[in-house]
Amino acid sequence: MNNQRKATLFLCLFGLLFLTNSCVLDFFLEKESPPLPGKYISLPKDNIKLFVPETFEKVSIANYRKQIEAVEDSVKKKNLLKRLNQNRISKGNLYYVADDAIEMTVKMRPYFAFSKKESSYISGLFLKSCYEFSEMYNSNCERLRSGYSGNKKTQVFKGVYKVETNDETYFNTNYIISSNKKTFSILLISSFDLDFDAYIEKIIVE
Repeated sequence: MNNQRKATLFLCLFGLLFLTNSCVLDFFLEKESPPLPGKYISLPKDNIKLFVPETFEKVSIANYRKQIEAVEDSVKKKNLLKRLNQNRISKGNLYYVADDAIEMTVKMRPYFAFSKKESSYISGLFLKSCYEFSEMYNSNCERLRSGYSGNKKTQVFKGVYKVETNDETYFNTNYIISSNKKTFSILLISSFDLDFDAYIEKIIVE
């Protein structure tokens, strides 16, 4: 097994959400996935490598704060700064990655393995977060879909939420991932319903 396959985060992740035996079989036979354009961005403090589209770049917390400071809407700016500060002071390293259309937040969490039954609690937390996000912008929140996949080594929960304001629509795509004795969350914010599953599947956790 090569280095990437050794620590590849998940085995045909979203095929397992539908319990397809062929996906599991493909993993254990170590068939190569179809080529996916992208690149790895390293998070060296936590020995994680994110696989992202070529257009993504890591954003320092200082530069992310500058972007927030440039927001003209004072209420939106206040709430974004509040969220940034909460993420910074809570336990676990914080990372931002983005391109012109998608913002990605990666937050390290205390390690916990979780079952499908326990994922219902995570689902509730994600929905609460969506409601809080919608309150920031006086908008409506709708859960579009969610799912769990896991084995003894790796567990993944995904939830997708739609937030609508009077003139804008946001999509929050959330993941909680536990693998190799590490747990981290990924939040993707975009103006369209994002399909990021294939990139999540190629994350490396060492």
